[in-house]
Amino acid sequence: MTDLDFEMLGSAIGSALAKGLDESELRKDQRAREQADLERQKEEAAQIGNALERTIRTFERERETICMTTRAAVREVSTNARANMWESLQKDPRMPRTINYQERYKALVGLQDRSKMLSLLKSTLDLANTLLKEAEHIDVQAAVLDVAEGFRSNICALDGLIVAQPDRRADSPTEESTEQLSVKKEIASLDFGMLMRQTFLRSLGEMSEKERLAMEAYESEKEREEALRKRINCACDAAMQAGDSYRQVLAQEVAGKALVLDDMPAFTKQVGVTPLQDLDLLQQLAVQVDKSFKTFSQVVQDNGLYAAFSSQKDYGNCRRYGYGRYYLDDFYAVFGGGSARSCSEEGIPSSVEEDEGGDSIKRAIERMATFNSMPYDGFLDDDFQVHVDAFWYGFRKLMESANNLVKIDLFELGAYCNDLLNDVIKKVNALAVRMDERQAIQFSKDVAACVGEPKA
Repeated sequence: MTDLDFEMLGSAIGSALAKGLDESELRKDQRAREQADLERQKEEAAQIGNALERTIRTFERERETICMTTRAAVREVSTNARANMWESLQKDPRMPRTINYQERYKALVGLQDRSKMLSLLKSTLDLANTLLKEAEHIDVQAAVLDVAEGFRSNICALDGLIVAQPDRRADSPTEESTEQLSVKKEIASLDFGMLMRQTFLRSLGEMSEKERLAMEAYESEKEREEALRKRINCACDAAMQAGDSYRQVLAQEVAGKALVLDDMPAFTKQVGVTPLQDLDLLQQLAVQVDKSFKTFSQVVQDNGLYAAFSSQKDYGNCRRYGYGRYYLDDFYAVFGGGSARSCSEEGIPSSVEEDEGGDSIKRAIERMATFNSMPYDGFLDDDFQVHVDAFWYGFRKLMESANNLVKIDLFELGAYCNDLLNDVIKKVNALAVRMDERQAIQFSKDVAACVGEPKA
């Protein structure tokens, strides 16, 4: 092979290699462009999907706001009815009452008149005796059945409320438009989310070849993004319009519908009532405390108010006492609402030392009988303090026991009220999801007008 042949062979091989390299680079560029297009398509698809979901969530929030308006009005009725129910239950004579004896004691310590102090103390003992007599006629179940029916009656006052006519927009035609008729057909088989999605995608449409070429001709990524943004915005507007049309159609259909609550069940559960005290023993204790009070009264008359309280000397102190209440007694009626000056936060003090774990009622009766057997020799008796401590010991044991005659479990009543409210809210919500804003506001006003005193 000549030198010329070698040159020709080398040139051919070089050309072939160059051509192969060029084709390889072209294939790499093609793959890179395809990958870039794929990434851009994914990014655009994500933008479109996010825009659609935001549009639907916006519509959902608007509709939920309408539902919340009506639910809040119903809850207000329930709150009012429940407050009336508890108040009626507290005042029902078939329920056990309690005495705010701590509050009463606090007021007594602040008095300056021994006669008034003894008179008010006697009224408290009389109230304790009354409570013990009433305890024989306690009928918690009957009282609860009555107040539960009162609660149901208040809630069922909403029965028959009519949904008002929808808002008539100035730009709305008097007759149904072609769009509304189309929406009506779609509503029969679609929820609003599906309707908005289909409208969005229809409006977005497939990009034509001309649009695609124009998109590729844009000089910058920013211009391409702006073109896509405009298409998405137009599709979102179309979806919202479809949602508004959907809501208008539903609002027209729900107008004139009534809230039906004629199937609300009555309360039939048994209330838990557990006796905690032996009434016979409490009445025996009350007799012993009454005897002790007679001696105590004489001590106070002979020695003044500084002798009226325990040897721990609450009288003249000034410490705050906070208390809670369950059933009210007649404290403010009898005591005139006067402010008290002092009371021990540990309760009514007494120097009588009880057995470990506290004295039982039977043990308290034995102690009081022993104390009452001890003589009092009038103002010459220099050991009168034992009679004072004995009285306050017996007074406290009597009051604590009288306030804990029974344990009442009202869980079933509370559960019944909650279940009834939830049932009503479900029925109201079934109407509210179809209302427009005007209907929801008017319905809420009609509900609020039902808030009042319990029915007889």
